[in-house]
Amino acid sequence: MYGRSLRDGARSDLDPLGSYRAILDLSGYSSDRPLHNKRFLEPSFGAGDFLLPAAQRLLSAFFRDGGATGTAAARLQNAIRAVELHEHTFDETARQLRELLVRSVLSKKDADLLCS
Repeated sequence: MYGRSLRDGARSDLDPLGSYRAILDLSGYSSDRPLHNKRFLEPSFGAGDFLLPAAQRLLSAFFRDGGATGTAAARLQNAIRAVELHEHTFDETARQLRELLVRSVLSKKDADLLCS
């Protein structure tokens, strides 16, 4: 799909994450919009290729529009719904999402709440 496998030592000429970002752009899910007032459904989040950039855009939009750290958990809890059936994949991607939320100045407690 993206050229030869990177495991074969080849360099991919396409950036898969750039493709995911482009799809988010085309769908109108961009941080210059009030994303915290919208809903985003990720029906099979896998390694988080859509989920993590979408969460970053959501946080950027929320804080850009004056959102406060203290109200983030309550105001963002319904903004993204994501599903993953594979337990190990779920756990790993949830860990990455928690880290992203904490790096974005949310408390660990709020990050855990948003990831539950």
